[in-house]
Amino acid sequence: MRVLVLTIFAATAVPSAFAKTEPTPIAIALPKNSAYALGGYDAVAPFVVGQAVRGNPKYQTRYAGAVWLFASQDNLDRFLKEPDRYLPAYGGNCALSLARGNAVPSDGRIYTIEDNRLVLHKLEGMRNRWQRRHEENKSRADYAWSVLADGAATAK
Repeated sequence: MRVLVLTIFAATAVPSAFAKTEPTPIAIALPKNSAYALGGYDAVAPFVVGQAVRGNPKYQTRYAGAVWLFASQDNLDRFLKEPDRYLPAYGGNCALSLARGNAVPSDGRIYTIEDNRLVLHKLEGMRNRWQRRHEENKSRADYAWSVLADGAATAK
């Protein structure tokens, strides 16, 4: 698994990856066989058009060591204005996998938007299972993410 350092909202005072806190340096996992954040999918598109859209190398930026692709200049501009708003929860890992104790990188194809945060899922069935037991899964994923975030902070 390849890992790049990226600024992402991590739980500090409240044990929730969706808490409104200051950004904390944390590692983001890149999907297997991809050099791009979210596997090359546009991080802004789910919020703007409501679906996953492949990014175009014509519209790209480097943010905190990762290359991000966007489907349009408008989406790139939105990201540049507020990059932390569009960073995926759980460092780009599949939410259900994290709830089960495994950090599994995911791309931006399958997602939910929760508390105005992009939450990634490795497979459609995993998104369905995440939603069926949402509160329990979210609580477990938040805890696992806080452990990973603490480990990343102490490794520095």
